[in-house]
Amino acid sequence: MNKTTAVAIDPMGSSNVTFSFDTPEECPMCHTGLVPKPIASCLDSHSRFSVLYFCRRCSLSFLTRYSADRSSSPFKTTLLSSEPNYFQKRIFPKQIIEVSQSFSDIYNQALSAETINLNEISGMGFRKAVEFLVKDFSIYMNPDKAEYISNPKFQLMPCIREFLPEFKIDSLATLCAWIGNDETHFSRINDDLDINDLKDNIEALISHVVTLVITKKAEERVNQKKLEQQDPTSD
Repeated sequence: MNKTTAVAIDPMGSSNVTFSFDTPEECPMCHTGLVPKPIASCLDSHSRFSVLYFCRRCSLSFLTRYSADRSSSPFKTTLLSSEPNYFQKRIFPKQIIEVSQSFSDIYNQALSAETINLNEISGMGFRKAVEFLVKDFSIYMNPDKAEYISNPKFQLMPCIREFLPEFKIDSLATLCAWIGNDETHFSRINDDLDINDLKDNIEALISHVVTLVITKKAEERVNQKKLEQQDPTSD
C-alpha cells in the first residue's frame, strides 16, 4: 500500500486533524489495481475517519473508512473497508465448467455474499460448491456410476474416500469439507483454519481437477490414435 497524508475535516466544528494513512490497492468497483486519488476526508468520530477517493480507471468515486489511534504520534491508522464494493464474477477454466457448471454458479454466489460482507453465510456457500465439484468430478471420471454417486444418501465424505484417492486429491477435498463444515455448524473443530484457508484449498483443488481433465482427454486421444494405427482398414 502507498502512504498519503490528508487533513480530515471535523463536521462538529473542532479543529481539523492531519492523518497519514494507506490508500487502497484497488478500486472496489472496477477492481483495478491502482493508486486512487483522495478527494476529501472527514472525521466520523474521535477514533474513525473516512476518505473519498476517485478512481481514474472507471471514473467513479468510493468511500474508504479507517480507524485511528489518536493517542500516538503520528496517529496509527488501519484501513477498515471500502464502499461500494461491486461483485466481480469469477471466470473458471473451461475444464471446470465442463465438469461442473453448478460449482461455478454456487461459488460465485458465495463470493457475491462475501463481497458485501455476509461472512456468516459465504462459508456455507463455498462448502456447498466443494460438494458439487467433488461429486460432479467423480461422475465425470466414472460416468457408469453416476446414479450411485448422485444418490442423496451418498454423502460428501464417503464420496471423497471412495473416488478421489486414485487421483491424490482426497486430502485436499477432505480439508475443504472440514473447514466448510466449521463454517456451517454451531461449533468449530479446526479453530486455526478459516474461510481464507478454505478458499486457498479450493484453489488448489480446482488446479488439480483442471490438470486431471486435460490429462484424461490427452490419454483418450492418444489411445484412440493407437487403435486407429492398429486397424488395417484405417487410413
